Amino acid sequence: MAQSDQNPSSSNTSLAPQPTVPPLNPPLKPPVVAPVPRTPPTSANPGLARPPGWLFQSGNPITPDAWRKSVDSQVLDETKIYKAPVRQSFASNAVRGAPSIVELARALKNDPQLIFEFVYNNIDWEPGI
Repeated sequence: MAQSDQNPSSSNTSLAPQPTVPPLNPPLKPPVVAPVPRTPPTSANPGLARPPGWLFQSGNPITPDAWRKSVDSQVLDETKIYKAPVRQSFASNAVRGAPSIVELARALKNDPQLIFEFVYNNIDWEPGI
């Protein structure tokens, strides 16, 4: 056997080509934010329309007197105020108690047993939503 066949590091053998190293990525640039258009939305030009959502704007400061004058000058439409319907409940015919809880407790001599009996005998639970 020849000496060159036994030695793998001989000059006859060549190394496989190595893959190239990819270049480094350039640093990321911050995204460019488009300014919010200041024109009112129009169907003719949707590119200038405002984006959907809330639009926060700061107003000009006014004095408290000017604010009060502006608020007092507004007319309130009573027809747009919701008024809940009056419903008669089962407890509408109940006997009214003392006008003050303090007076009721004094009438019951501040005794916990008497107060418990009064509540147990006179207060009803009405299930509801």
